[in-house]
Order: sequence, then C-alpha cells, then structure tokens
Amino acid sequence: MKTLALSSRSLNHKMRSVLLATVFTCCALTTFSQETEYDKIAVKTPEECKLAEPKVLEAANLTLDKPLRVKDNAILKARSLVVAWMSNTSDYTFSINEKILKLTKSNELLFGLYMACMAKYALEHPDKAKNETQLQMGSYTILADYIEKKENGVEITKPIEKFLAARKAGKLEEYIGK
Repeated sequence: MKTLALSSRSLNHKMRSVLLATVFTCCALTTFSQETEYDKIAVKTPEECKLAEPKVLEAANLTLDKPLRVKDNAILKARSLVVAWMSNTSDYTFSINEKILKLTKSNELLFGLYMACMAKYALEHPDKAKNETQLQMGSYTILADYIEKKENGVEITKPIEKFLAARKAGKLEEYIGK
C-alpha cells in the first residue's frame, strides 16, 4: 500500500481537486436519478475496489469513448464510479498537479475526464502506474489523444494549445514539470 505525502502547496491543490471531483459527482448524481449498472458497484473498501477494477476500467473507457458534453445518464454514473474508486482504492495513489488544474480551470468536465484517463492508465499499466511520473505521462497522453479528436468537442483554450504543442514537440514531460 502506498501512502500519500503532500506538501502544504500540493495539499491545497489536492483539496481543490477533491472538492471539484465531489461537486462533479454530486451534480452528476442529482441531475440524473435513473439507476444504471454503475450504481450497483461498491467501491467503499480496498477489497471492493479491487473487485470493481474491471468495471472501473469499463467506465473509464466508456467516458473516453463519448464526446465531452454528452448528456447520458450512464456516462455521468460511469464518471462518478471512476472518481469514487480513485478516492477509495489503496492500490494506487493519484495526485493532481498544478498543470492539470490550470488546463481544466474553466472546464469541470475536462477535469473529470482527466480522472478517467488516470484510472484507465493505472488499470491498464499497474506496474508503471506505481511511478507518479509514468502515471501522469500516460494520463496526459490519453487526455491529449482525446482532445485532438474534434468530435469530442473540447474547446481549445490557450492552456490546451500549449499542452498540445508541448506534446507535439515531444516535451510533454517537461510541460508537466517532471
């Protein structure tokens, strides 16, 4: 089991990201009350999280297969499951850096999507995901692939332009500060 060590600065960012994720989850749950298969998956204990991993990966993939602003109950519930799993799993440590907060500043849905990217990378590459740099690089790469697909409808802001340019130039690791 990994422990999470945070400085006061990263703690503020962590708290902000947890708050955003909580708001996102609450909005998703209250907006659509129809039950889906993702509502039935328990992720409150480490054991439940381990058992739920295949469904969490499915939920992350479902999220990443749809446009950002799709209004679909199953997608919202899938995103909520991913966030709940990330909050409770003891097998992985997910940290949010300042770059992703700036990148998703005015777009809570994009932040939620990044969470799905992190879960997807961690579950598909469990050994690499134990390394924070590799987890972030993999997650940012998945996010860039998603953003670059015009059909996903992600608004290209100045920070996103810089992010995509860094990736194209092969300087993604430098961009995220690793």
